[in-house]
Amino acid sequence: MLEKLKQHLPKKEFTILTGARQTGKSTLLKELEKYCKEEGMAVTFLNFEFKTILADLDANPLNLLNYLPQSEGKNVVLIDEVQYLKDPTNFLKLIYDEYAANIKIVATLTMLFKSILTNLVVHKPSIKTALLFTMVR
Repeated sequence: MLEKLKQHLPKKEFTILTGARQTGKSTLLKELEKYCKEEGMAVTFLNFEFKTILADLDANPLNLLNYLPQSEGKNVVLIDEVQYLKDPTNFLKLIYDEYAANIKIVATLTMLFKSILTNLVVHKPSIKTALLFTMVR
């Protein structure tokens, strides 16, 4: 799975890791963070279980830019528990529509919130082509 994620990093589309709780999504995201750092990529890991980060991005999705390092290339943003946002669909669509050339998002999504994926694919055609990985226990 890590190899597939590495291969998808250069692509414009965002990546959503789905799966039941405790199946290794967050661990995989941490492994990807380590790989990005080793490769010299600009990478930011955001865990939305931290309420201050969550509140900041709920207030304005563009606050994401405040968390990114200054970089000449693309920023890789790893988001754990994207479903905790009040409106994850709007957040992902806005960042994709305005910043896909500069920001690559890889996010985890607990399967309990699979309706978010349905909403993204059906109602947000601009990110319809995002590659979705499903994790199973």
